[in-house]
Amino acid sequence: MHTAALWKSSDERRYEPRKPLHTRVQLLLPNTSLIEARAFDISLGGLGMVSPLNLPVRAQGTAAFSLPVKDGAIQTIRLPVRIAYSICSSANVGFKIGLQWLSIDEQDRFKIAAYIQT
Repeated sequence: MHTAALWKSSDERRYEPRKPLHTRVQLLLPNTSLIEARAFDISLGGLGMVSPLNLPVRAQGTAAFSLPVKDGAIQTIRLPVRIAYSICSSANVGFKIGLQWLSIDEQDRFKIAAYIQT
């Protein structure tokens, strides 16, 4: 498994290059119901999403989302995450949430890297 320090300053939070990703995200935090959100970008370090809810920073849970892979196939990815930031965004009608992967296996890392490079 790969764990990385991925966050910089408040101006530039991620070290890793990002790529737009527009898909539904399901986030499960302890003691809450399933939270439905929508992704706007992805990196090897985490996922940016918009949520209708302001989520607690540093909360940990599991995120599930679909990722296009080669030959037009879609793969569901499930990863443990930590909420790195939550910012009110009137432009996005919700809260911009930064999720940081807590750990990622080599298969999922390869799939995300391949998506970013396409």
